[in-house]
Amino acid sequence: MKRSLFKRIKLLKRFIKFKKPKGNHNLEKKKKKKKKKIKKNIKKKYIKKKYLFK
Repeated sequence: MKRSLFKRIKLLKRFIKFKKPKGNHNLEKKKKKKKKKIKKNIKKKYIKKKYLFK
């Protein structure tokens, strides 16, 4: 029962996201792009550390 309720809530949240005005949606996209950049930087640092240890 709990799992099915959780899935329903997730679906509802998705529908709410689609119904949001375009302005808010653009802000969400910008935030996602920033997160991707941070992930890339972490990967670069990790690669540098690997080379340093070699």
